[in-house]
Amino acid sequence: MCAIKLSATMLNVMANTKQAKKMIRKIKRRTSYNRWWKGKIKKSIDDVNTILSNANPNVNELNEKVVIAQKTIDKAAKNNVIHKNKANRLKAKLLRSTNTKTTK
Repeated sequence: MCAIKLSATMLNVMANTKQAKKMIRKIKRRTSYNRWWKGKIKKSIDDVNTILSNANPNVNELNEKVVIAQKTIDKAAKNNVIHKNKANRLKAKLLRSTNTKTTK
């Protein structure tokens, strides 16, 4: 079975009641907010990975980026964008990768 991706215009046609139309607007707002946070998380993790990809990463710069990434992940979890367990998994994965790279 093929999954169909619905756009907001398709959903507007499907809404029959006033409440259903309101829910579509609400979902659209929440989706954009969640995408913004997830993009911010991805960018902060990519910044850390970029530093780690260098042959000799600057430890001070790396620590700053890791702290920023951890704060971003925690704030997203606080705002219910991601689950707190997922936040903990992401932070643990991030620290594992930084520890293995900096100790070698």
